[in-house]
Amino acid sequence: MHAPQHTHLGMRMIRTVCANIFVWCAVFAVLPSIAVASLKDDIKEQRQQIGLGAGYITDPSSPIILVTRIVNGLLQLVSIIFFGLVVYGGFLWMTAGSEETKVTKAKETFSRALIGLVVTLAAFAISAFVLSRVRTATSG
Repeated sequence: MHAPQHTHLGMRMIRTVCANIFVWCAVFAVLPSIAVASLKDDIKEQRQQIGLGAGYITDPSSPIILVTRIVNGLLQLVSIIFFGLVVYGGFLWMTAGSEETKVTKAKETFSRALIGLVVTLAAFAISAFVLSRVRTATSG
């Protein structure tokens, strides 16, 4: 027996909305880097001059700068993964209908991903604080 026509329209609309959200997120993630690509060298030179004047370490090969970049990059990657899991859990929840096992799985996925995202953001804040203190202590 075939599913009613309105079910196909609902799923098509959900797919369209999800595709639109994905495209707009991709556009807004890429646009800033395109906009500042031409200004990158000027901004980098100005930052180094300001940093040197304020007594900060501006050498990109410095171990402190390297560790900071690695930690920030890893935390950003993990944040993106957990955000994707939050969206996935929400999608599962929306499409679960009245099937209790699917709803339970969706709630668990959503809540675990949300907790992971909060923990990752807290780790980002703590690492930013600690690394800024280490940078201040080692730069004089």
